Amino acid sequence: MLHVRTASPRAPRTCTPFTSLLLALLPLAVLAACGSSLPAVETTAAEEWTHVFRYAADDDFFNQAYLSDDGQSIALISPRGFEAVDAAGGVARISSDRESFWATYTETSRGEERINQEKVNFIYVPYLHAVLEFNYGRRDESISLIDLATGETLWVNESIRWSHERYQLTARALAFGLGVSSTAEGAAASDVASQIAFPEVYLEEVTTLVPELNALLIQSTDGLAMVSLETGETLWTNDELKGGVAALLYHEPTHSVIFVNSDTGALQVEGFQFVKELARLSADTGDVVWKRRYNGDIRHKVNGFGQWEDREIDIRLMDDFIVLNFLNLEVYDVNTGEEVIRTTTGADRALDLIAPEAQIMNFFAFPVTDGEVVYRVKHGNVRLSGIDVEMEAFDLSTGERLWETGKLSNNNRVVDMLLIGDRLIAGFDENGSREGVAGLHRDTGEQLWKIDLGRGGVTVPFMWHEEAVWVVSGRRLLVLNPFDGEVWNEYAAPESIGRLEDVRQIDDKVFLLGNRGLAVMSMRDGALLAESIAPGANRVYDFGSVVMAFNFPEIKDSPVHTFDRNGTLLSSVRGASRRSGLLIAADGTAVYAFRGGRVTKYRTR
Repeated sequence: MLHVRTASPRAPRTCTPFTSLLLALLPLAVLAACGSSLPAVETTAAEEWTHVFRYAADDDFFNQAYLSDDGQSIALISPRGFEAVDAAGGVARISSDRESFWATYTETSRGEERINQEKVNFIYVPYLHAVLEFNYGRRDESISLIDLATGETLWVNESIRWSHERYQLTARALAFGLGVSSTAEGAAASDVASQIAFPEVYLEEVTTLVPELNALLIQSTDGLAMVSLETGETLWTNDELKGGVAALLYHEPTHSVIFVNSDTGALQVEGFQFVKELARLSADTGDVVWKRRYNGDIRHKVNGFGQWEDREIDIRLMDDFIVLNFLNLEVYDVNTGEEVIRTTTGADRALDLIAPEAQIMNFFAFPVTDGEVVYRVKHGNVRLSGIDVEMEAFDLSTGERLWETGKLSNNNRVVDMLLIGDRLIAGFDENGSREGVAGLHRDTGEQLWKIDLGRGGVTVPFMWHEEAVWVVSGRRLLVLNPFDGEVWNEYAAPESIGRLEDVRQIDDKVFLLGNRGLAVMSMRDGALLAESIAPGANRVYDFGSVVMAFNFPEIKDSPVHTFDRNGTLLSSVRGASRRSGLLIAADGTAVYAFRGGRVTKYRTR
């Protein structure tokens, strides 16, 4: 679905709507008085067990860990094999050895090792607690489904051809042909060659699980194929669609698969894209209902806030529309394939050629919608010195542009948008300018009010009550009237808490997480209830019995701090670099850290 930002609780991070506006009436002195020194206390979660993964790859990058939906089992996966480990006691219940495929290649360069690790690959199926094994280490390629509860192989499919062994051999030959295969340069050459000639290094790039159909979609060498996860049967294959997979989406109302392709890794050239097919297929037969060419080039973008690691391809289904949010916005009718909306700046080709991954447009907040109108940030007046940041709105049923603003900013991106009543609230980033927060009329695009945040900008996604917008800028928290921009109250976090990373209402309390610590206030009277050291976290999450803070989306190396619902620190798990994974139990009572081939369970309370 396209991002829908209206005045309702945000899931899953918020659990209930705010029930009071008392926070908006608290005096400024309350939070400012929280500046007492934090005690230098470090709490460490109790280590319950450590399990050594016997099939761990030497490079942690290739090790994977998954927690089953019921929280009772951990799946550990590497190209060498996999285990299902009992979450309560840390004992391996199921084990599958693929060591023979690994041991065949002991004296290899890093590039060759990377190739050989792909002889057997696994994809975890969370809702089945099973793994799909993709194996071309033996004579015939095969896909198998293995039940992690019993270790039983439920089925084997040998009809799908999906490996690219011929590309691997070409890559290896190219590296050897350079005459440096046994040196550091040879390792690098082999590694680079393998990426060039073997673009789908990981099967996740050419596969999609469709839980609604209990099926696997895979871009095989014979075309797009659907495999039943119940029987392993190849339900259909369509050889009309080639290229790499940009998106595979299931549209339930029409029982269709929406396929968006792009260039494969071997053909990708910065600033150019040659394969641009968009198609709707019958989920029953694989037959093409319609097929067309889309216009823009695929972009990996950030949704307003975040770092480079957060990038994603923004291709979404919204009711009966397919939305492609690239450099520009393209919207297509699911039923007919007809183009409904296509925006342009007049300088699209130039913008695609000049540093396409480094442009400010990749960091705009994603479009928002009320179901009838879509609102987006746009770029105008493109110059060498930058762009004008503007906004516009389109009627989804007709494609008509309803309005566009003039220049709202020069090179200062809109990082968040929120729809409340007849207002569209836009927040600008901390780029050194002074745009802050603006309130626009949804029907006309007219700017009705504006709040200057100095040079701080909006640093945390908007939060809202039925009558208030919460805005965070650095260490400041403002409570605004969304209809006229009046600042009902303003707070400053103490030095001991630092720059605010997240502000969250839980029960009748407000959790304020900074880059140094956490403060908890009462919504009734503004009293300081708790204050704790909690460095390295940027998000607060409600896990029911406990509240946890950790770094998102880079959770693997993050510390994890656990609090009770009053804000008292119960335990911490220190952060660590080069982890393969970090798993958190659904009830927040346990954390599983996977590093160096070892899984350690920590009890958080």
